[in-house]
Amino acid sequence: MDLAHLHYDLTTLRQPLVSLHDPLLRYADDALGRIGPLTLYYDSTPFQGTTFEQTEASITLAQYENGLMNGEELVFDERGKCRKITLYEDSDDIGEQSWHENGQMQEYSRRGEGNKFWNEQGVLVYERRIFNAESGSITEYYDTGGIKSHFQTGTPDKRYTSYYFRDGSEMMKEHWASDSRAKHYEYNVEAIRQNFRELVPLWETSDTILPSAKERKTVLLAMVQAFEKQSFEGKDDILRYLAADMDLSNLKYDCTSFRQPIRHEYDPELNHDDGLNINYNHIPLFWGYRVKFTGTMIESSDEHWRLTEYEDGLENGKSCYFYKNGVLGAESFFRDGEIYESTSWYENGQREEEFKEGVGSKSWNEQGVLTYHHEILSPTFQRWHGYYQSGTLRYRAITESSKDEISELFFQDGSRFYAEFTHVGSKEKRYEFSFEAIQKNLAELRPFSEDNDGIFATINDRAMAIVEMLKALKESTFEGRSEILRHFAADANVMVAKKTVQILEAKK
Repeated sequence: MDLAHLHYDLTTLRQPLVSLHDPLLRYADDALGRIGPLTLYYDSTPFQGTTFEQTEASITLAQYENGLMNGEELVFDERGKCRKITLYEDSDDIGEQSWHENGQMQEYSRRGEGNKFWNEQGVLVYERRIFNAESGSITEYYDTGGIKSHFQTGTPDKRYTSYYFRDGSEMMKEHWASDSRAKHYEYNVEAIRQNFRELVPLWETSDTILPSAKERKTVLLAMVQAFEKQSFEGKDDILRYLAADMDLSNLKYDCTSFRQPIRHEYDPELNHDDGLNINYNHIPLFWGYRVKFTGTMIESSDEHWRLTEYEDGLENGKSCYFYKNGVLGAESFFRDGEIYESTSWYENGQREEEFKEGVGSKSWNEQGVLTYHHEILSPTFQRWHGYYQSGTLRYRAITESSKDEISELFFQDGSRFYAEFTHVGSKEKRYEFSFEAIQKNLAELRPFSEDNDGIFATINDRAMAIVEMLKALKESTFEGRSEILRHFAADANVMVAKKTVQILEAKK
């Protein structure tokens, strides 16, 4: 493996440099189930040196001493630039440093001290400091650099969070009582009067003064209650602003078509837990006390909106998901809490998925290429098709009453990797492998971590399929048998490599 393009002096690393896929590099046989750091061995000796592993997107080098990670683990991107350094002491992570793609520092952390984060423009956006076992602080910053919030903990009487507007004025201080989890707030009325338009709903911007939709609701409800009996200039402006908190005008949809009334998910009158429900599959939504909600509920965050119609406490009617820019992302239809039809779209307008009860479902990538198709042809006859991002067939499965179930996997050139037959009335399986196609397409059976659009759906699928292939290959007289076995003898999956080596040794 060529490491010459890395922007780093490799001579400073602990020698020798060994590929993580080297068949002599392994953990002890009793590694599984052990508690604590695992010792890495080279042949029969605890490894001393540096391992390296390459994927399509990165190269990782990790230093070992006496079989444990000690020193730096370095991660390089495809251009050879170091993007992350993690410090280890006897396989314990004690510190980290990482960089954005533009070279700007992204994170710095040290055990017992805390950590910091910067955005791509070099602005500090988060800082956590550890003073001792009992006290510390967390400070968050706006993207422009000003303090957004400061959390301080120590003795219970000194536990608080302060929130700041962009002009640096303190909006409020949130205190925890010394003997409970109860909170109370101190509000800076003058600062709120001057800056109340910064109290925007979270879906309008991700860089707002309050950190979450739940926190925003809690704080603003407490603020409205606190202001109820106060009289000050500008109070009505603040209340009118908050009264329009559920403005739907930015959504590209006729929202008047939704069932009325429309309520926000954090409305204190909405609740699922009234103590009456015993059907855990369809937990009804209540309005107030013992009244099942009929209307539309809004869910919102800084990334999306969702409006869902209810009738007698269950989802009934349509549910629409909207992207942050107000564009419709999905439209679904419910019947007594069960979805029976839906369509979704990517943000670029391309159809993403569609589903219809009793018919099946389809999925497309952002380029409009069909990647998945499930057909329900009858109650006893179904077909599944999966496709590569290029559109060629990746897998096919068929189930039909009174017939064997069939599953097939295909390489990108259209040749079949294997077919799996499940006999009717039992779980017994039979496999057919196409060894000529396997020999020709070995590169496509690479480790799953390097596989962005590969033949396998999961890591477990890969391991199970290859182990079955090795069993079949063990009994085969295929001419290219040795080439396939040598390929998998150095596999990243320990189980696969071990099984392959056993077959090779039995052949000698």
